[in-house]
Amino acid sequence: MNTFTSRDYELNQEYRNRQMAAAEPHTMRPEPKRPAQPRPAFSHRAIVIAAFLILAAVLLVASPRAEAQDRMNRADAGASVGSPVELALILGDYYYDHGQYDQAVAEFSKAVELMPERLFELMPAQSVVYWHLGEAQEQAGQSAEALISYQRYLQLAGAGATDYAVRYVQTFAQSLDV
Repeated sequence: MNTFTSRDYELNQEYRNRQMAAAEPHTMRPEPKRPAQPRPAFSHRAIVIAAFLILAAVLLVASPRAEAQDRMNRADAGASVGSPVELALILGDYYYDHGQYDQAVAEFSKAVELMPERLFELMPAQSVVYWHLGEAQEQAGQSAEALISYQRYLQLAGAGATDYAVRYVQTFAQSLDV
């Protein structure tokens, strides 16, 4: 028959409290509540989508240049790049993009010479070669020749010429009269 006194009870409670205090670091406690973080203006998903769209735009812009460069490399390797007109246009674009305007003028002029006149009647969109020739001539300092090329473009393109092109040629012509 064990009889517990109140003193025994107190000692037992004290022992249990010490045991609990020693075990506390190892037990799971709920984490203290943290203050609410402000929500970012853009979520991670929005940033990823924006990055994807920017990458797609860059690839779309760089793609024609990469294609022209690829064709140039194949031409250097002796592979077929298509017709002489196509090669002249590719080279003209290449030289223009690299600031070699005199070479660009020569290549675009060669493309114009190689294209049959009837092609422009059947496919007025092909007249854009005259626009490219005019841009190269303008950059090369051949303003009078550039104006002739621009006007030839407008003549061949007919209704397909944009309002911008018409206004540009008018403004360019007026600037030469000064």
